[in-house]
Amino acid sequence: QEIGQTAYFRGRKLRGRRVELPEGYEGVVAVPTDRILPASNPGVKTDYSQNEQDGAIDGDSEEPVKVLEKQATFNEFVVWGHEVLPAADDPFVKGVEEWLKFAEAMHSSAPPSTENGKPGSSTEQTST
Repeated sequence: QEIGQTAYFRGRKLRGRRVELPEGYEGVVAVPTDRILPASNPGVKTDYSQNEQDGAIDGDSEEPVKVLEKQATFNEFVVWGHEVLPAADDPFVKGVEEWLKFAEAMHSSAPPSTENGKPGSSTEQTST
């Protein structure tokens, strides 16, 4: 399939680069509703004991969480640029890719890479 696309908006030429989401991911178009997410366990409160002056969360004043409703899904999107095709290292494309890598690392059950039994290092050492 063609990577570049062309469109015109208010007389200006736009060039677009199609970006596919990785296998196992899908984008969601969602709209807010007036429904409130029910508390999973109303008898248990999370205690965030920080001062409100700090702008931190106070466990006693939890705001209700509104439910989003899925309208559609997608597996690719287009990044648009004025007159020129956005580069492969476009900040928006890189941001999405980096966020996906970060999310995978956060939700991974694999332990961090180690060097000589020390957690947190990803360099390998070879003996000669």
